[in-house]
Parts: sequence; C-alpha cells; structure tokens
Amino acid sequence: MSTEALRVGAQTLAGAYPEVGANAEELLSLLRACRLRSYAEGEDLCVEGEPSQQLYIVLEGAVQVERANDGAPIRIEVRAPTLLGTMGIVDRSRRTATCTAIRGTALAATMDRDVFRTLIRGTDGRGIALRRLMLTVLTRQLIDGNDRLRTLVASADRHGEGDPLRSALLRAGR
Repeated sequence: MSTEALRVGAQTLAGAYPEVGANAEELLSLLRACRLRSYAEGEDLCVEGEPSQQLYIVLEGAVQVERANDGAPIRIEVRAPTLLGTMGIVDRSRRTATCTAIRGTALAATMDRDVFRTLIRGTDGRGIALRRLMLTVLTRQLIDGNDRLRTLVASADRHGEGDPLRSALLRAGR
C-alpha cells in the first residue's frame, strides 16, 4: 500500500480522536511501523478462539464483530477509524470475537506483538500516540457499553420485569 494511504489514515485517526493529542506526523510514524493490509468483503481479520497475535488499526471500511452466544450470536458493526484486538495484544488472551470486513473492503494497519511491545514502551511520539490512542478507544468502548447497559436496565424497569439489572443481564446473555 502507498505512503499516501498511510498519510490519509493518519489524518483520519487524528480527526476522529483529537483527545489523543497526536499530530498526523506522529500517527503516520506509528502506522509506518505496521503492516498495511486490505481485507475483502467477507474476509476475516481475526477469528474467535484463536491466539491473539496482532492489533488492528482499521483505517477504512466497516467490520462486523461477532461473538458466539448460547442463543443467537451477538453482532455489532464498527466503522473506521477504530482499533480491534486491544485486549488480546495486551493480555495474550484468545480472540473473544470474529471480526469480518463488511460492505466492501476494509483497510487495516496490523501491528504484531513484538512491534506493539516495542512501541508501547517507547517514549517517542509513536509510543505516546499508541498509548493515548488505545486509552481513548477503550474509554469510548466502555462508555458505549455503559450506555447500552443503562438502556437495557431502563427497558426492563419500564416493563416491570422484577430486578431490572438481573433481567437486563439475562437478556444480554450473561
């Protein structure tokens, strides 16, 4: 992939995550440490249960994140720019979901564990940008999860389903 694709990706990240405080050049330097890969529609970036070896910085496109569940699988759609695989790259856990490119091609910068470990420890602009980017993405995911949980609890409460938290968690498949 071209340097121009990386430059556009860096600008997209900077615009989508201004709280990271990184400029496009720092993010470009971070992306240059990655392998840029294009995923065709229907192609998996990663598969639930596999060992976690990479972090994915999705720069273009949309990805379906699907997790097995006792009943129907749980599916959400995420759009670029975002990070996928943050938990596994940090704690070496197995993949908790399958991530598949949808609605055309997805472009992702993939970072293997060795590069991640080097960059996350770094004191240069790349390391700082990576740490802030991960914290920002994880914080947004936590906020979104809390909002969904509030909605479930409020819905259960409105329908008089007893203990609203217990009902919401049961419906959520916990």
